[in-house]
Amino acid sequence: MSNISDDRYDKKANFNKDNISVSVFIDSKEGYGCFEFEIEQTEEEKEMFGEQESDYAEGMLKFEDNELIDYDGVGELPEEVINLIHQLGYNTNEI
Repeated sequence: MSNISDDRYDKKANFNKDNISVSVFIDSKEGYGCFEFEIEQTEEEKEMFGEQESDYAEGMLKFEDNELIDYDGVGELPEEVINLIHQLGYNTNEI
């Protein structure tokens, strides 16, 4: 899934379950990061609706003092992205 070159990020986390894939990358020194989120069609959905492209989103993350203070790319961060941010030791109370 990942289109992101992750060698510049010192904190990384991934989540894969069923048809959902999520990655979060953070450069803790610079206070920024990014995420990718993808939901692929299930076999049942392919049979019902025909094969379609997966739902995909990516965006940037901005941190200050271990707190997520801003993001872009989606109207609301998916819960899976927030959970990975927490796993990496960051707070999301400000969003």
